[in-house]
Amino acid sequence: MTIREPRRVLLGLGMEPDMRHAIEAAVNFASAAKSTLLCLLVEQQSLLNYAGLPFAKAYGPGGFASTLTPQRIELHFNRLARSAEKALAESCARTNVNWQMTRPQGETLEELSLVLEQGDVVVINLRDLLEAGKGLLGAARLFLDTAAAVVVPASAARPGGPVIAVGDGPGTQQAAAIARGIGQVTGTRIEIVDASGFLHLQDHASIVVAPLGIVETMGEAEFLRHITRTGATAVLVLE
Repeated sequence: MTIREPRRVLLGLGMEPDMRHAIEAAVNFASAAKSTLLCLLVEQQSLLNYAGLPFAKAYGPGGFASTLTPQRIELHFNRLARSAEKALAESCARTNVNWQMTRPQGETLEELSLVLEQGDVVVINLRDLLEAGKGLLGAARLFLDTAAAVVVPASAARPGGPVIAVGDGPGTQQAAAIARGIGQVTGTRIEIVDASGFLHLQDHASIVVAPLGIVETMGEAEFLRHITRTGATAVLVLE
């Protein structure tokens, strides 16, 4: 058992300028599941609506303000698209992953929901979740009835740590299976711990795979605090 069929990875990219860790996480999952990767680079409608208003300003080096126009927003999204395409092409060529990228206009969570199919894996930055007002648990509840997993990449890479599967109840088998798949592809060792063991981890982890029930019991803030401490990418699965 690895990731439930159909095995497809959806990568949602919004306003986060540094998308390298999200792309790396998505490519790793696609490679582990031998799946295709669909990247949605979402041009936020709220930002497009904001541009051109009298009070809409962009701040550059030195704090100098200039008018935020629709043309500047379009240039910004075009730069993000070129950067994403380059990073995806390089990473997917290295791991032999087939990929596509679309550029819908809307909001990241809603656009992901529109294309989500049973068993897909969703990869999305924490910043986009917070800006959408959902938070980690809100997004997990939104996606996990359909998705096999929700992946929140680490904000900074800390290579060398193990892949940790957290579980002592429902969801443990799914968490362990996904951890083994990632470990096999990346050549990373696997550790399986219970919730108490996760709270007392002494070294950093590269990826933490946890059932949603663990996060709900622990509390989102506490879970994220320990994820940040270990420097890991968080992967949530349903019980």
